Amino acid sequence: MRISRSGALAAMTVFILVASTTGCGDDGFRGSIDHSWVATYYVANLSSTHLLIETTGDLYECWSSTRMVRVDPGETVEVGYYDRFLGGPSEPDREFACMSVYRRPDTLLVCQRAPIRNDEWKSVGDTEFVSEITLTLTNAMLNLSGVENLCTRVTGTVRDAVTHQPLNRACVDYVPDDYSFVPWWCTEGSGEYTLIWPGAIPPGKLWVSCAGYTRVVLSTMPALEDLGDRHYGLDINMEKAP
Repeated sequence: MRISRSGALAAMTVFILVASTTGCGDDGFRGSIDHSWVATYYVANLSSTHLLIETTGDLYECWSSTRMVRVDPGETVEVGYYDRFLGGPSEPDREFACMSVYRRPDTLLVCQRAPIRNDEWKSVGDTEFVSEITLTLTNAMLNLSGVENLCTRVTGTVRDAVTHQPLNRACVDYVPDDYSFVPWWCTEGSGEYTLIWPGAIPPGKLWVSCAGYTRVVLSTMPALEDLGDRHYGLDINMEKAP
C-alpha cells in the first residue's frame, strides 16, 4: 500500500478493476456453488505532479501492511488487489481500509478515503463477480491547507527483551472486540511494524508472536507515545520461551 505527495495540486483518478485470478485470498470455504469476488486497485495520475499513495489492508500475497508507491504524471499503477471465494460478496472495507494521498514536496495530506468502499459488483459469469469504483481528484477539489487525517497509525519495533535486537518474523495482530477490521503485520529484519485503522483504535486485544519467544497478549492497547497527527509509537519486548 502506498502514500502520495506532490508539489502542486493536481488531477488524479483512483479506480478499481478486476482480474479473475486465484491466490491467497481463498479462505477455504466452499458452498454448493463457488463464487469468486476479485478486485484490483489502480491509481492513474492525470496531474502534472508526482504523487505518493499509501494504502493499507489485507492485500499483497496475504501480508497485511502499509506500502508506498510513487505515481508519476501520466502513469497508471496498481496499488492493491484481493480475491475471495465465498458464497456472498466480500467485505472490502476490511480488505482495503485506508488510502492517503500526499503532495510529494511538502508531504501535505490532501485527500483520504477511510475506508475505501467497494459496494457494487458486476457479474461476469455464473460464479465470477468484479467491481469497479472510480475516485477522481482535480485541482479544484484538493485542499491547499490539507485535510484531516482519518486513519490512526501505530508504529514500533519488536525486540528481544534481553539483547534488544530487533526480531524478524514477529507477527503483531490487533483483534477488536467486535471483530471489525483487524490490522496485522509480520516484521522483517528491522523488527519494525505498522498498524493502521480507518478511525480510532477500537477496544480489543494485542497479540504478538515470534518463533522461540513467549507470546505477548494484552487485553487492552498499552499507553502509546503520541507522535502527532493520529500517529502513535509502541515498542514491544519479547522474552525467550522457556
